[in-house]
This record gives sequence, structure tokens and C-alpha cells, in this order.
Amino acid sequence: MEKKNGLYESFQANGKLNVRVHYFMDKMNGLYESYYNSGILRRKVNFIEKKENGILESYYENGFLKMKAYYKDGLQNGIEEWYSKDRSLYLKFLCSKGICEKIHEKVTL
Repeated sequence: MEKKNGLYESFQANGKLNVRVHYFMDKMNGLYESYYNSGILRRKVNFIEKKENGILESYYENGFLKMKAYYKDGLQNGIEEWYSKDRSLYLKFLCSKGICEKIHEKVTL
């Protein structure tokens, strides 16, 4: 079987893009993007040899940022932030080698 190389795209039943990912030598390598049924970007992250590397961003269907995290060699490293639909920060974690500790939580009364 031939190894995957280059851009791979899959589409939803409605014809809109579902996933866009780059491969090199059968391994995810490069930008990965997934989409809602509406065609709005749901998630994006960079891969190096099948492992997340760099910033992972997840979005609400309205296009607003939902979550942002940092990865190195497939493990979370750095700050992870969660946002509400009104764009306010409500959770924040500090992560090291995949282990995360909560450092902020928005308290609502």
C-alpha cells in the first residue's frame, strides 16, 4: 500500500469540508483542521510526525475562540485557556509534559 504524502481532505455529506490534514511518509505532518457541518473551523493544530506541536485552537461554531493550548511532542506544555461564548476567560491551566494544574477559574455569583 502506498504511503500518504501531501494534503488530504474529507468532506461532509452536505459537501462542506470536514477535515484537512497534511501527511508525510504516512504520518500527519503539518496543519490539521476540522470543521463544523456549517463549514466553520472547529479545531486546528500543527503536527510533526503524528504528534501535536505548537498551538492548538478550538472554536465555537460562531467562530469565537473556545480553547487555546500549547503542545510539544504530543504533550501539553505551557498555558491552556478556556473561553466562554461571550469571549471571557473562565479557566486557565499551567501544563508541563502533559500534566496540567488549574491556575485560574472565573467565579460567578
